[in-house]
Amino acid sequence: MILAVDVGYGHTKYAFNKTLSKFPTAVASVSVTGTYGSDDSYLFNGERYLVGENAEYSDVIIPTRTEDFLVKYSPLFIYHTVKREKIENNINTIVLSLSLAEFSKKESDLKEACSNFFINGVNYKYDCLVYPQGMGIWNDIDSPDNAVIVDIGYNTIDIITFINGSPKKELSFGISDVGVCNIVDSISDYLNRKFDGMFVNQHDANEILYKGGSFSIMRKKYDISDFINEQKKIYAKRILSLLETRLKNVLNKIDKYVIAGGGAYFIPKEMVDKYSLTIPERPEYSNVAGFLKVAESSGD
Repeated sequence: MILAVDVGYGHTKYAFNKTLSKFPTAVASVSVTGTYGSDDSYLFNGERYLVGENAEYSDVIIPTRTEDFLVKYSPLFIYHTVKREKIENNINTIVLSLSLAEFSKKESDLKEACSNFFINGVNYKYDCLVYPQGMGIWNDIDSPDNAVIVDIGYNTIDIITFINGSPKKELSFGISDVGVCNIVDSISDYLNRKFDGMFVNQHDANEILYKGGSFSIMRKKYDISDFINEQKKIYAKRILSLLETRLKNVLNKIDKYVIAGGGAYFIPKEMVDKYSLTIPERPEYSNVAGFLKVAESSGD
């Protein structure tokens, strides 16, 4: 069976059979274990880690936006996925993806890291495929001949341009540090100022964003939805203006201008209409759905 996994800097999305799901891209080191209660940690490379939902209450969540994060910890997120879905013994092929901003540099290292690893003393071996982000979206929407595909992720934005059914290298690129993390940084800074030095880390700020601005801290409820809605508009306007500047000529000529990834949720309807955008029905899962589709059709 084939499993497609998109280890994003904010959430890890995955697809297999007809299942689409996600969990937080959170990993925390465990140095001390208690003597009572369940142990949800995983032993990996000589250290113990909490992963996904199990890491959310830790004070030592490892920052995701570091140079080696994806290569170093992707095996943990793959294992957490198969354990979460109880498919440890059913998967033989893993489909992974990388931003175009990182693809040439990290493709071989990511493939090697995820093809053969040990967790809890058990050896896991998979056939691994690694694709550029955005290619999955193109496959998910039935591969239009002339299209600009934009994948707005947590840390990166990836753009792949197809002309006559082929990706064009000179019109395809990835940009780091311009993803949804920009909104998350604004939320974190705003809360730290508004609530007299309250520290809200990147992971928690991202969860507040995806919940629309309602949250609880220290048993008190807050709502910053107005601030978040304003930040979404500012961000969407800036990103669409950036893309228009970089791709003005091709955007005037192509048939489909597609925005997907988790950031697609934050594009206001008036901007969707203004730019004649196409947003897939489940934009944050479009990559993994498309990668699963192409892997299954090729018989991998």
